Amino acid sequence: MVKAEQMLWPPVHPLMIAARASKALLHNMRQPENASDERPQVNIPAGSALWFLLGNLDSATVSNADGSGVAFRKRDPKLFKELSRRVANNYRTLVKEWPNLVETYRAAVPELTSIEAWRKVFEN
Repeated sequence: MVKAEQMLWPPVHPLMIAARASKALLHNMRQPENASDERPQVNIPAGSALWFLLGNLDSATVSNADGSGVAFRKRDPKLFKELSRRVANNYRTLVKEWPNLVETYRAAVPELTSIEAWRKVFEN
């Protein structure tokens, strides 16, 4: 049984954020309950569909912000692991290329912030 009402309030203290994120990470590595594939654990309004709640569920229906429908969200550990690998690779690439990106940006600042550049933005 899911106690979703305990997860409705966002964590604000850094230690609580880390604890909730760790719990959600571990939860997403495990296989979901079989019943959650066919039947959502909870129904969630659009405004409450945030990481600290959805990250700890196996499935849920989430209403659209305009109230026109709902989406059945199901957790997929295989996809989670694949996307996690991609994110880790992207961060490694970013860290490796960061010094070059800094230099490229610094060299372009005079052109990016010139009066002529702003003129192009506002006259088109």
